[in-house]
Amino acid sequence: MKTFEGHYARKEYAEALKVLNDQKDNLSQDLWHYNLGTTYAQLKEFPLARFHLLTAQKQGFSQAGLYQNLEIVEANLETTRLERSLSAGDNLFKAGIIISDGILVTLSLLAIAVGVWFIKKKPSLRLIVLIISVVLLLVGFNHWLISLPRSIVMENQALYEGPSAIFQGKDEVPAGVLVITEDEGQWKRIIFPSRFEGWVKSTGLKELQR
Repeated sequence: MKTFEGHYARKEYAEALKVLNDQKDNLSQDLWHYNLGTTYAQLKEFPLARFHLLTAQKQGFSQAGLYQNLEIVEANLETTRLERSLSAGDNLFKAGIIISDGILVTLSLLAIAVGVWFIKKKPSLRLIVLIISVVLLLVGFNHWLISLPRSIVMENQALYEGPSAIFQGKDEVPAGVLVITEDEGQWKRIIFPSRFEGWVKSTGLKELQR
């Protein structure tokens, strides 16, 4: 039986995908998504490649090859240009994407540890209230960021001013762009990147793991 590695080395990418799908239950999910991402990249199906590589990263895959492949995929999709910040809101969301992946939780634990140390040194009701407020703020912000649906646009999507095709078209969202949306059933309102603020059909989006 030919392996995934064998097909991949011979550039038999369609066959490699079939083997991967057959072996899904026998591989760790991070490795499975990583292999899918690299294979779709070779097939130049860059939106799908980005989706699977980002999913692998979210699930803890951290080998150097992931970042190299992701850089190549995102360069082909021109995501640096398309997702460039145009407002303070864009900067907030970009920062949130980075820090919500565990950093805010770490900061919350650090705040608790530092707070306990100060309280032991000098007990104070005001200090206790301050520490609790900071921790709740960090935890709440992290929860809000995680709750926001992040998706990859799978193919160019028409952008509308409202949640229906009867609304006037505004623009087109290119395939491969990472968008943050608000849930509205069959329609999603894009809130990041702000250059694509508007409504798209949910069928054209593939949601990343939260």
